[in-house]
Amino acid sequence: MTAILILLKLCIVASWGLTIAMVVKFRKENTEVQMGFDMLSSIDICLGMLLSVIGLCASTDPSAYVFTLIIMTLALAIVNFQRYRLLIAAKDNVLLWGKSRAYKDLKDVYPKVVFLVVKTKKDEQIQVYVPLTKQEITQKLYDKVKNKKK
Repeated sequence: MTAILILLKLCIVASWGLTIAMVVKFRKENTEVQMGFDMLSSIDICLGMLLSVIGLCASTDPSAYVFTLIIMTLALAIVNFQRYRLLIAAKDNVLLWGKSRAYKDLKDVYPKVVFLVVKTKKDEQIQVYVPLTKQEITQKLYDKVKNKKK
């Protein structure tokens, strides 16, 4: 059981590492990168960080296995889910669903209840559940895609 907890701790560290590497790579490859978070996005990210720290510092003592396992599994799920919810805009590209995509490859953008739906020219539909970003960045995405269509 201790091995499972140690493996989960390594997975949490790897997930944060992959998320940070993805953002750094996007920032290096693009110009005029706009990255920011509104209040709810900041709370969501802080919750993921807090649960990750609690999970990493949690004891591997047999009396706390269940508690530690629940906290670490929840932290791992939140961190991995957040990676695909990040929305970062640059001059010519946008980081969407974990990939850098050119604005010219996007066909349409529209909101749908709690999703931001993006359609690409390859007839791929991307649904981002409550994107982690601020309103200005989402508006920039709308403007770039809508102006390109005209």
